[in-house]
Amino acid sequence: MANFWLLSLVLFTAYSCEIDFGNGLSVKWNMIDRKIHIDLIVHPRIYEKYGWVGLGLKRYEDGYDMSHGDFYTIIFKKAILEDKYAERNGAPTLDTYLGGIDNIIDGPVAVKEENARVYGFRRLVETGDPYDTQLYYDHVYYWLWAYGTMTDDAINKHDDRGFTPFVFEPCGYEAPIDLI
Repeated sequence: MANFWLLSLVLFTAYSCEIDFGNGLSVKWNMIDRKIHIDLIVHPRIYEKYGWVGLGLKRYEDGYDMSHGDFYTIIFKKAILEDKYAERNGAPTLDTYLGGIDNIIDGPVAVKEENARVYGFRRLVETGDPYDTQLYYDHVYYWLWAYGTMTDDAINKHDDRGFTPFVFEPCGYEAPIDLI
């Protein structure tokens, strides 16, 4: 019964291809030509205080911890975007170190909007990479998010983190950044 109510909540709240995590982070996405365009909107209370932000994708049936999650980490100071995978519930590793592929097609492209920075990037919906979450319409997934400080060029453990379930569906969101 609890799963029914959770799924009903997911269908009601996260069907629009836009989620506000309620903490200064939100994500918007759409799909064009078998590529998913993702915009991570980061408010000053995060990018002015912290050094990095992470956004992850996981299949709903795999749970909401980090293990077996597909992650994208943005380092604010250098505008670096990294494609990572977490084999366990801990710091994720670059896909390329694990024998996978860096599947980021474009990005990060950062645009400063009023009271926020938008970090946009693209990847294929179906990458064939075992370290990427393959996306299928009408399936439930988790967005995982985290942010934290850095020591020199090293990412420290997150200061805050969370997750939100959503249904992957086509939508009409228009990105503020035209990635070619």
